Amino acid sequence: MQTGALSGKSALITAACQGIGPSVAAALAAQGARVVLHALRESSVEAVHALVATIRGASGQASALCGDLTDPAAIATLFDEAERVVEGVGIDIVVSNAPDALASCPLADVDLADYDRLTALNAKARFFVLQQAGRRVRDNGCIVVTSGDESHALEIGNAVHAGASAASELYCRVLAKEIGARGVTVNVVTANPGGKPVADLTEAADVVAFLASPEARWITGQHIRTGVAPAA
Repeated sequence: MQTGALSGKSALITAACQGIGPSVAAALAAQGARVVLHALRESSVEAVHALVATIRGASGQASALCGDLTDPAAIATLFDEAERVVEGVGIDIVVSNAPDALASCPLADVDLADYDRLTALNAKARFFVLQQAGRRVRDNGCIVVTSGDESHALEIGNAVHAGASAASELYCRVLAKEIGARGVTVNVVTANPGGKPVADLTEAADVVAFLASPEARWITGQHIRTGVAPAA
């Protein structure tokens, strides 16, 4: 990928301080994108502002927003605000970052509160973020969903998270077909299969940046599992 491949592009990253989010923000900004970083909750606002400062300190362009992802109306408002921040030029890249996790718990022991919380953030919120992204991302843009490997690893105790992750992956595959005629790509990147260290998350973030570049314009509807060796 050429240096500065995303110059002139704007990107919205939801739950920007969760998991791979900071690495994705840094990777996109390093390629010239203007990044709008979303704080999932009030407790993460300070961390998002610190990330903005770090990116600006490296001569990147970054801004911060906060919003509730469990309310479809609030998600629409988040996109409105992001478009305002980028001064009306529109959003080219949306990264729906994995927002929350649940400690390992056998299916038989999951209570309703935990089920509702996890599915609200990892399935319902993803759906409505993708809905807004599908409506608003500019032609020839890019949408990426990041996730863990729960829907493929099928680990004991991860039933709820696996189901939510599988749902978001299917949303992406359908959306890729629905908006492909506009040149918009939609892909899933597994950021931490098997619980990878930070260096591997940085490498996964580079994959996200590549998918947002013109070189990846023919890659869509895919689930890319970074850091996973092929089966023998």
